[in-house]
Amino acid sequence: MKVVRSIFRLIKICVSTAEGKVGIIFYAAVFALNIVGIKVSLELINWNKHFYNALEKYDTQAAFHQVKLFALLVAISSLIYLISQYLQKLLQIRWRKVLTEKALNIWLRDKNYWYLSSSDKAELDNPDQRIAEDCKTFIEHLTGTTLELLNRCIGLVTYTVVLWNIATYALSFTMFGVHITIPHYMVWAAPIYVAISSVVTHLLGAPLIKINVEQKRREADFRFSLTRFRESKEAVALQSGEKVEREIMDMRFLQIIKNWKKLIKRDFILGCFTRPYMATILRIPVFLALPA
Repeated sequence: MKVVRSIFRLIKICVSTAEGKVGIIFYAAVFALNIVGIKVSLELINWNKHFYNALEKYDTQAAFHQVKLFALLVAISSLIYLISQYLQKLLQIRWRKVLTEKALNIWLRDKNYWYLSSSDKAELDNPDQRIAEDCKTFIEHLTGTTLELLNRCIGLVTYTVVLWNIATYALSFTMFGVHITIPHYMVWAAPIYVAISSVVTHLLGAPLIKINVEQKRREADFRFSLTRFRESKEAVALQSGEKVEREIMDMRFLQIIKNWKKLIKRDFILGCFTRPYMATILRIPVFLALPA
């Protein structure tokens, strides 16, 4: 709940100014374009049926007509995607500007920048990196992930209706002496397969979140040590402190290497599942349809 409250607090900041409120219009426009994109995808599904029917019947005129229709649908789909991406990037820079300005105001107010850097008990590490990078990352996820989630939810309902209408075959089999019939079994098989795959992916990939956060922190510490050395080069030269500074840099880079090894190990474990999954995802529906 604490994370959810923090997210809503940041969203409230993003839409608190006039410029941020304009971003809401952009958000709604991108969402509407995504809905139109789903409609175009459905038309492409219908196009496949008509095109391959024409090929099966050796109907040259109908086939060429479908080729022209395909070009039109691709043009519309591409235009929707490009406009959507353009508006989404405008939205991101607007909300990032508002959030970054708020963060800078808090950082500079009442000498917070001084207390955060001088206190050993400060809970926030690398505030400069968080302002520059984390604000950007949050806005990208806010606009990208939420829009994708809404799009997928609507797409789920839409494609389920389509699948229900075309996958009318019922799967019948006997198990332990009991005859079982599953009507529209393709409709149930698809989400079950994806659900199992998603759970496995989550279990294998969940540790990556903490490891990636730690990697960013250690990278920031290393960059900070290099920046501090550059800014203090006169003092270091006068006191011949190159050896001490080098030890600090080596120590912080060693921390990067240690965490990087954890990262690639977890990536490898996750990849052992995701790579075969991605390689077979387009074939699995065909295999599931074999009984029909």
